Amino acid sequence: MDNLVKLALLYDLYGALLTDKQQETFEAYHHENLSLRELGRAYGISPQGVRDSVKRSEALLMDYEEKVGFLAYQQAMDKKLDNLRERGYNV
Repeated sequence: MDNLVKLALLYDLYGALLTDKQQETFEAYHHENLSLRELGRAYGISPQGVRDSVKRSEALLMDYEEKVGFLAYQQAMDKKLDNLRERGYNV
């Protein structure tokens, strides 16, 4: 799975566990496609500071998934449902 897609799915599942500022920065960077420079200007910090914040948020999302595993569970259930549908079951 593409890393950006995975991050979007993880954000949907665990984004509420991030701080408000982390959510804001993550969404601006990943969903609104704002550059590090644009975000740095908006927040009054360096582009490197924004990058660090985004990377920290991404690492937290990956860590939550590693500990909880809801995305992996959800994907496994989707595969099982697809398999049942292929066999003709109406699920």
